[in-house]
Amino acid sequence: RAENMLNDDYDKYWAVDDTITDVSFIVTLPEKRTFNRVQIQEYIPLGQRVSAFSVEALTENGDWLPIARETTIGYKRIVHVPLTTTTALRINIEQSRACPLINGFALFMDDIYKSSGKSI
Repeated sequence: RAENMLNDDYDKYWAVDDTITDVSFIVTLPEKRTFNRVQIQEYIPLGQRVSAFSVEALTENGDWLPIARETTIGYKRIVHVPLTTTTALRINIEQSRACPLINGFALFMDDIYKSSGKSI
């Protein structure tokens, strides 16, 4: 279930059918949020799976703007992104050794080490 990514129970996770290794999911925020860090976690007891992913933010005109392209996720990956304000994010799992198992997702604002780049 998708909400398993957002709870505090490490042993619950979001998954797709075993045959699917590239998939996207959208996180819709309750209101506009500003952040410069995206945290994603895999459920490691069943193995590290994701080998490539990207993050996109929904712009005010309804387009998806790429804000990060990365390799592995692993136990916990904190991605530095440009200062971003949005109501939704799309995570694209582009390569995975098996169906992805995602058990954590969060957004943060790091005021000490600010990201370079433009705001959207």
